[in-house]
Amino acid sequence: MKVKFWNLVLTYFFVGGNCNRPQIPMVEISHFFTNSQINQTLAVHNMYRKSVSPPAGDMTRMLWDEGLAELATAYSRTCPTYSSDADTGDTGYLWIGENMFISSNVPLDDDYIPNMIKQWFDEGKDFSNGICKGRTCGHYTQLVWGISYKVGCGMTTCDQVDIGGTIHNTPTIVVCNYVPGGNFSPVPYKRGPACSLCQTGQICIDSLCEVANPKNFTVVTTPSNSWKCSPPWKLLITAAIMVLGFFA
Repeated sequence: MKVKFWNLVLTYFFVGGNCNRPQIPMVEISHFFTNSQINQTLAVHNMYRKSVSPPAGDMTRMLWDEGLAELATAYSRTCPTYSSDADTGDTGYLWIGENMFISSNVPLDDDYIPNMIKQWFDEGKDFSNGICKGRTCGHYTQLVWGISYKVGCGMTTCDQVDIGGTIHNTPTIVVCNYVPGGNFSPVPYKRGPACSLCQTGQICIDSLCEVANPKNFTVVTTPSNSWKCSPPWKLLITAAIMVLGFFA
C-alpha cells in the first residue's frame, strides 16, 4: 500500500545582505557533515554542474574545504534567516559565495542533501541568458558558477526562528560557502564544449575542469565587493514555501 507523507519545506533566500538584521540564536544541535554527507554533497554538486545547458567550457569540479565548512557551521549556529555579511571570514579568501536552506519537519535522511541541492538547481528553469524570470535564481547561479571550485557546508537545528513575523519551530538551517564566490556578474559560466576553457593548472576529468594542485592554484577572477550590504539591484527578499511529497 502506498502511504503519502507531506513535509513542509521553507526556503528563504536573500541576495546581498542587511547590516542591521535581527537573529534568534537558539541552538538545539549543530551538525558537522559526516564523510558520507561530504561525498554526497560533492557528488550532487558535480552532477548538476556538468549537466548545465547550454554546456559550460570552464566548469570546475567541486572540492571540499574544511575552512569553509567551519565558517558555514559557525554561521548556521547563529540561526540566521539572512545571508551572511562576511565576505571572507578568517579564511583569507578574496570572495566567498553562500547558499542557505531552511527546512522544517523534514527528516535528515539520505535524501535530504540531494533534495536541497535539487531545489537550488531547479531555480535554473527561470534563468536564461543572464536574466532571472522567476522570483529568485541566486542559489542556482552560485551552484553552477563556473570558476567556483571549493565548497564547505554546515547545518544546525535551532529551537526556533522568526521569519517575517512567523515563528518556525525546530528548523534545520544549512549554509554552504563557495570559493571563489559567484553572483558578481549576470552569467555564471562561459559557454563551450566541456573542458574547452579549463584554466592553467586544471585537468579534464569526467567533463569537468579539476584543479590538479589546489594548494598552488589561483583562479583568475575579478569580483566586486561593492554590494556587501546592499546590492546594486537593491536587496532582494524572496520567501517560498514548497511542499514535497514522499511515497513509500
